[in-house]
This record gives sequence, C-alpha cells and structure tokens, in this order.
Amino acid sequence: MQTVARIPSGRAGRDGLSSVARTLETIRHYHIPPDEIDETILAAINVSLCLESGGDNRVAEGFNHDLVINGRFFGRR
Repeated sequence: MQTVARIPSGRAGRDGLSSVARTLETIRHYHIPPDEIDETILAAINVSLCLESGGDNRVAEGFNHDLVINGRFFGRR
C-alpha cells in the first residue's frame, strides 16, 4: 500500500503532492544511493518549508539551525 503526503492548502502543485513525497518517489524510482538519501530528503523538507511559508527562507533556516543544535546532542545521554 502506497502512502502519499498531501498538503491541504493546495500550494504544493497541481496534484497536491508535497515536495517531500515527490522526493521519496524519486528516491525509490531512481534507486538513490543510501549515502545521498539524507541530503535529498533534507533538501525537499527545506523546499516545502519555504513554499509553505510563502517564500520566507527564514523558516527553513530555523529548521536547519534546530537540526544542527539537536544533532550535536543526539545519542548522548
């Protein structure tokens, strides 16, 4: 069974697919190597955040900052 992410606002394009869902489909279709998957998904998330915020790249920058900060402490407990 295939699950597809949809954005209710309709700003994701004609078919309503989010850039993240399209990226996941691309990864599956083109057999993207595992070492490139993280960067590909993060890029799609950044694009989605930028589009959903009306082009405000500060939203994506905030997300990236949070990843860096939280990533420093990941697995350290």
